Amino acid sequence: SAMKKTIPVVVGLSIGVALCFVFLPQGGPRKIHAADLAPAETLVFLHLPDLQRSAARWPQTALAKIGREPEMQAFLERPLSKAPEMKEVDEVRSRLERIKIGEVFVAVTAIDDENAKFVGGFSFAGSREELDTVRGEVRAALPAAKREQVSHAGADIETLTDLQTVIAEAVHRGWWLAANDLDALKSVIDRLNGAPEAAAKSLARSEQFRTTMAAVPREPDLAIYGDVNALAYRAMPLLASSGAPIPPETMAALKQAKALGYAIRMDGAQFRESAFLLSPGGKAEAALPLHALALSTAATSLVYAGALPATTALSDSTKSMFALIPGFADFEKALAGAGMKPEELGKVFGPEFGAVLDWPAKDPAPLFAFTFDIRDAAKVKAAADALTKGNETWVKSEHAGATILSQKSDAFLGIIQPTIGLGEKFAVLGFDLAGVNAALDRAKAPHERIDSAAHFQSAAKQVATPTSAFAFIDLKTIFERAYGTVRPLAVLALAFQPEAGQYIDAGKLPKTATIAQHLSPIIFSSSTTENGSLIESTGPMTLSQLGLIFGGAAFGAASSGILETGGALDPQALGLPTPGPKPAAPSAPALPTLPDPPSPAPNPPLPPQ
Repeated sequence: SAMKKTIPVVVGLSIGVALCFVFLPQGGPRKIHAADLAPAETLVFLHLPDLQRSAARWPQTALAKIGREPEMQAFLERPLSKAPEMKEVDEVRSRLERIKIGEVFVAVTAIDDENAKFVGGFSFAGSREELDTVRGEVRAALPAAKREQVSHAGADIETLTDLQTVIAEAVHRGWWLAANDLDALKSVIDRLNGAPEAAAKSLARSEQFRTTMAAVPREPDLAIYGDVNALAYRAMPLLASSGAPIPPETMAALKQAKALGYAIRMDGAQFRESAFLLSPGGKAEAALPLHALALSTAATSLVYAGALPATTALSDSTKSMFALIPGFADFEKALAGAGMKPEELGKVFGPEFGAVLDWPAKDPAPLFAFTFDIRDAAKVKAAADALTKGNETWVKSEHAGATILSQKSDAFLGIIQPTIGLGEKFAVLGFDLAGVNAALDRAKAPHERIDSAAHFQSAAKQVATPTSAFAFIDLKTIFERAYGTVRPLAVLALAFQPEAGQYIDAGKLPKTATIAQHLSPIIFSSSTTENGSLIESTGPMTLSQLGLIFGGAAFGAASSGILETGGALDPQALGLPTPGPKPAAPSAPALPTLPDPPSPAPNPPLPPQ
């Protein structure tokens, strides 16, 4: 129906408001806020608290500064000129500037089998005439819809009905409000008027809402609240009817969880992002010891640490992460050969696993090391014996008091040689024998570590002490190494892609230093207390934003034809010769047996917050 076709227009306008907020001029605060208008029974609440304030914050961010660099402006000139949507975006932006929108909110209040009930709207301090023009265009797009006028508490409400779909909207006291339920809109108007009985039933008066959102940054640029308990109650029958199995631990977690709060805020050059799951009655977790820092150096570019539970099976995401580690699949099979089930992995390793990345300027590729604490050294030794017994593809040696298992690999050009170093208290996994030996040497001897660096300590103080996961990413260093390596290849690849040249001028790719000067470390922390779990990320972009960028880049590369259907890099697409047969990888040399060193002292935790 025409009404249903118009709903995407309304949704698109809301998205346009969110995307264009950076261009809006500054305005003043309002006394009535969106949480005061949304009903207490709200299931999902999406809130842009102050687009005017966000517009003032955006130019200070590192991303905005990068975008204003002359080199970046010159590079973007061609693709922006080829985008037909830019003219429409400019027109929408111009209209929004005249309306001067302040707060924006959407509150989903009910969900049934086919439809969801919602209320929403935005405050404005600009042209009422421009707003009425937009409203008139929406009405004109619905010639067949039945229109009726209703007055309520001083507000003129217009309802548009098409078959079973109803949209009620009104402009009242500086707000444009809409809902797909007339009574719901009337209640919002009552709250806007300050009616005591209606105000008492607002989302802002909900203790659960206030407790949840108090755990995330104040004065955010985007906030989302979800009533997890109510949503789970509605989702469980659907999952049960679909036949999808629900693990007992998932069911228990859902029953305990109450609400989820999310917020992201622009804070100077940085973004601060937090998500808090309100789950009272839980057990506080101990701080992660961050043992992976023992393998770091003052120039380390990335450190990750995560907790390995001993009493439950590993999650699918953790197993997927382990699957990327070279040689781990074989070692997992060896554990099974030694009489251990795959789900018992957390009983053998832990309580922590980690990763360290070093990328010295002189090296063309980064050096990785993965670490695992060892709970049961006897079982690990049994697995090592099972791995090498009658298996000539793995060579056994000793270094720095650890057992070294090195695979004879025919990986890409013989470069990758999966290697495992097994000590009494920890294991190290790497891509080559020399790298693992170097990591073991660092763990054994005192040396300058990344956690002694000022930029690490400054970043770590911006998040809570981690108990579940932690990550430090020196984005500037990684970008300098990666972009400096990829940029010449990208120029060469685009030279052989005439179609891409219509949109991208490879000769105008910004220099490495132009972008790198604005980058600083990204920090990530996940922690759990008696009240729930908190995930935080801070940096010139957050960890989730970085993931979106990598995902978009991967999609763009796949779409451009640079990648083959199978996902492997196509040298011919880059104009490079196809490599010939891969040479056989040399056998790892046997290392002399060294005496066992004294056990190193445990690493101290992060500085107090």
